[in-house]
Amino acid sequence: MNSYRSERLASVMQAELSKLILKEIDVPPGVLPTINSIEFSSDTKNARVGVAVYPEARAKEIIKNLQSSAGRLHYLLIRIMNIRTVPILEFFLDRGMENAAAVEKVFMKPVFRGGRSAKKGDIEKPYFAKVSKGKKVDKDSQNR
Repeated sequence: MNSYRSERLASVMQAELSKLILKEIDVPPGVLPTINSIEFSSDTKNARVGVAVYPEARAKEIIKNLQSSAGRLHYLLIRIMNIRTVPILEFFLDRGMENAAAVEKVFMKPVFRGGRSAKKGDIEKPYFAKVSKGKKVDKDSQNR
């Protein structure tokens, strides 16, 4: 299947699944399941649905609930969508946003000369290396 068609199908399925999850699935108050991605098999008969759950502590419960309701959601999608075959759904926990936040947190940590990380109570100014055309440039070498 061409990529344009699969992208369109994924966006329509994502919107419809989001609506169905709000209406049909029993989600406890204060828990937010969010559909982040839909990946199709090459023949579009199967779809893996990436779901992020906030707070993370309830993620296993929500994914289990979604997986057990996959047949009903599939049936409802058949009734809503006007396509020949609606893919069989498989839900998985998508940790993409948590991983991105962890990486950003590491990059935002200031580093002092000598490579050590900042600690509470440090009064020395943090050293942020400047990059020039892929090469690391030291501040002292720029002043010469």
